[in-house]
Amino acid sequence: MAADDGTVKTDAAVDPVIEEIGMLGVTAAWELEPQPVTAVLPAVADNIAKVANIILTLPQRLIDIAEAAFGPGERGPKAAR
Repeated sequence: MAADDGTVKTDAAVDPVIEEIGMLGVTAAWELEPQPVTAVLPAVADNIAKVANIILTLPQRLIDIAEAAFGPGERGPKAAR
């Protein structure tokens, strides 16, 4: 907690004064769940397949983006309908 002059407020024992305040917003919630050793290889294989799919479809995606940006088609809110 800061004093009006910007310094840290301390108590009689010269410990910093801590004030709990509420939080407004959204935070991530996650939980660690132990997995068996037999789940490692399928997870690795799944990740490799997903990365390979991204790499293989990348050229077509780049072409699609170039056509959308520079092609003769209509762009803007009307084109999204």
